Amino acid sequence: ATDADGDALRYELTEGPADMTIDSATGLLRWTASFPGRRVRVTVTDGRGGRIVHGFFIAVFFALEPGRPLTITGPRNVSLLTTIVVPPNTPVLQVTLRGGTGEPELVIADPNLFIRGISVRQGTIETMSFGSPLPGRWFIEIDACIVIGRLCQGFGAVDLTASLPVPTTLEGNRTLSNVSGDVSSETFYRIPVPPGAAHVRVTSERGTGIHFLYLARGRVPAC
Repeated sequence: ATDADGDALRYELTEGPADMTIDSATGLLRWTASFPGRRVRVTVTDGRGGRIVHGFFIAVFFALEPGRPLTITGPRNVSLLTTIVVPPNTPVLQVTLRGGTGEPELVIADPNLFIRGISVRQGTIETMSFGSPLPGRWFIEIDACIVIGRLCQGFGAVDLTASLPVPTTLEGNRTLSNVSGDVSSETFYRIPVPPGAAHVRVTSERGTGIHFLYLARGRVPAC
């Protein structure tokens, strides 16, 4: 920062992580970055009544390991940023939130930074799946509040998992029993159809709850 009158400026860290420091004469910030990133506010004064406040967010990305949950907590109006590397020829990328409290919401972008999906389901149970995902680094943002008009309350102790499930192969004329799932969950199966087959029929019966069946030829029918 500069002062039009040439007055010496003083920098004060008025918001930031406990271990962040600032040089009061130069404004140099020092901090060992840690997930999930932090909001920072610096107040600059000139000793003559002049005052200005600069606020910004330092984004820190956390690299997820496939299938390993990460327990996350975020106060209101804060975004947590994570990534997952998807190898070539991966059939499915699935991102889930489970457990904890609050209103976390998901935003997922592909390696080209194109937003592939947004989930704003109420509560802490979220599932988003992508068939034949582009190989490379995907970006997963967890927000405490992105819905206009919804009370922003943050979230706590929520398990975030990014996995690369392989559809289970089911042989024809077979019954799969005791299938179950959480609200919003998605499970994938593969049915080899022999040459000359006249038709394919998939049915479900008995059990409890509401479920939906999606069938696609040659690709994963992720919804």
